[in-house]
Amino acid sequence: MTLIVNIATYEGIVIASDSKQIQTERNNLVRASENITKIFPINDKVVVSLAGLAFFNKPDGKLENVADYITDYAKTVKDNTSIETIANELYNYILQRYPLELQQNATEENIKAQVAMMGNELISIQRQNDLIKFKARDPQGNIKEGICQLQPVDILIAGYNENNETEIFELTIPGTIQQKRQPNDYGGTWVGQGDVVARLILGYDGRIFVNPFFQQKFQGSTQQEIQQQLGLLEYKIPWSTLPLQDAIELAVFLIKTTATIQKYTDSIIGDDHQIAAVGGPIDVVVITPNDKVKWINKKQLHYPDNL
Repeated sequence: MTLIVNIATYEGIVIASDSKQIQTERNNLVRASENITKIFPINDKVVVSLAGLAFFNKPDGKLENVADYITDYAKTVKDNTSIETIANELYNYILQRYPLELQQNATEENIKAQVAMMGNELISIQRQNDLIKFKARDPQGNIKEGICQLQPVDILIAGYNENNETEIFELTIPGTIQQKRQPNDYGGTWVGQGDVVARLILGYDGRIFVNPFFQQKFQGSTQQEIQQQLGLLEYKIPWSTLPLQDAIELAVFLIKTTATIQKYTDSIIGDDHQIAAVGGPIDVVVITPNDKVKWINKKQLHYPDNL
């Protein structure tokens, strides 16, 4: 799944990622690797990080690496290209190659298998862009509705524009382009398996919003009111004055802590579908206003002494 942590401070931008990748084969066997690169400099001032779906299935059965699309696109980018332009161009570049029908087929087959495994009867299934809606009947005759989202490519773009202002975008493909942080808006951003990070920084897990008990309690309150109250749980971190070295240490800490928690747990009691998908070496890149992209830590090919 991946965990990408981005921290923007007055001194510069930190981008850190784990190296673990979980891939489900056609026979439903799971294969894991802890040697995957997920950070890609686009030019001297902009970096792209990759999470989510890492390979595209093609009609001939072959797989294409999404990372190759990113590096191919990077060859076309000029140094003075704005981050917003890069976000829009890269979104369209990858969306054109996203195997929508194959992903829809695979998701439908997974829904059918899950419904059958639970002893239920599938009544209907409907495709709606990147969503699959379905209805199923349990042995007691109760009708249940469900929605499954196609696995997206999740991309974080961070860097400096020509005027040396920071800007950060998140691409969900298929889906949306979101400006996560406006120019010179300092703070932390993360994509991938960010539940542990959210608990540590924000004070709550985003899955609270789908908990029936809290949904009932939230009734009558606006989204702004809910966010305002939950915002009181967030740790006060002086993002705008955080030294770059502190930002590096914080980003690494958040990824290491996530991997450690996953090592000793089996998801959460209320949601047992999440697998441990963060781990391996941590790559770290920094970007500063006056320097080029700099690797602080980057895994290298090496002889395996531990074999």
